Order: sequence, then structure tokens, then C-alpha cells
Amino acid sequence: QVTAEPVPVSTAFVPTPVAALPPPPQVVVAPPADPTEAELALAQSLDLLQEKAKTGDSQAERDIGLKYLVGDNTAVNEEEAARWLLRASYRGEPTAEYWLGTLYSRGRGVPADPHQANHWYGASAKQGNRYAMHRLGIANFEGLGMETNAQEAVRWFTQAAERGLVDSQFDLAVLYERGMGVMPSLTDAYKWYAVAASQGDKEAAARAAALSKALKPEEL
Repeated sequence: QVTAEPVPVSTAFVPTPVAALPPPPQVVVAPPADPTEAELALAQSLDLLQEKAKTGDSQAERDIGLKYLVGDNTAVNEEEAARWLLRASYRGEPTAEYWLGTLYSRGRGVPADPHQANHWYGASAKQGNRYAMHRLGIANFEGLGMETNAQEAVRWFTQAAERGLVDSQFDLAVLYERGMGVMPSLTDAYKWYAVAASQGDKEAAARAAALSKALKPEEL
């Protein structure tokens, strides 16, 4: 007669308990902010820029548009800003394309139109504008003027993150942690939180510290 006896479990295969992680944060989808005069550093006068614009200078057209947008030595005029940015955008000026997309996304100076916004963001992103890449990531994630597509959001956030944009680095980390549009990976999430934290993002630093407790030394 066979008698069943309990078999001791080898501790070699017992996983090390991991401290419960707080819930992951949400993707940041804040609208783009207006440029500041300090960021733009538009040193040339409006009259000089207009003279250059007459020769078809797309950068001058862009700067005129931005001056009207922020009210740099002139009254704020969003319709004029849109007109000049459109002229520069038709000549393929990437920064003008980005800000024109922003005006369309917010309905300022032009009717709100997410499809037009994405068109100009796409044109700018193809020329390497990381801010436009980030806005395309948001548009795909939120379904702004298109179907939601988390995989495309990951693709655009990755391109902007690799170019040093901290907002994309944070959002990419969130998607890796949540497993949205990409296979979940705490190591990749930790990496991008840490990269964003190195640029001063406090929420990213706190999240990296939390994830570090769930990773093995070799993963860190």
C-alpha cells in the first residue's frame, strides 16, 4: 500500500517577494504652451523681418508670425500670427509648421481643426522637430483627429525621448510600465523615468525610486 507523503518545496524556486508598487502615473497630455520671448529670442525688429519676408525668407516669415503670437514689440494678433506661420509652413519651415499645428489644435487665429494640426505636426516631425513628435504621440494616444493608436504613440514618444524631450521620456516610461502599445517592461520604464529625472523631473525621480525596489541588481 502506497502512502502519500508531503514533499518539501525547494526554496530555490520560491520568488523573492516584491514590495507592492503604488499605481503607475497617467500619461501627461497637457496642451502645448505659448512660446515665451526669452525662448524665442527674437532680436530683429518687425520692420526688418518684413523686409526680409518680401524676398521669400521663410525664417523671417516664421519670426513675424511668432512676434504676433507672443506680442513681441507689437500687439498680440493671433490671426496675423497664423497668416505668417502659414506662409513659412508652405515653404517647409519646421518650427513654423509646429506652431501652426499648435494654433490649429487650440483654435487660435484659425478654426480648431485636429486634422490640420496633425498634418502640420507631421510635416514638422519629419524634419526632426521633437516637440511635433511629442504632439503626435499625444494625438495618437488620445485619438485627437485620428483613431487611438497606442503603438504609434510609443513610436513618436520614443523618437522625441531619444532627442531629449523630458515630457516624452516621462510618457514613454508610463506606457512601458502600463504595457500600453508595447510589452510591459519595468526595466524600460525605470530607464526612461531615470533619464527624465536626470533632467529635473521630480515625479519621474519618485517613480524611478519606487521601481528600483522591484528590480534586481543586474536589471538596475
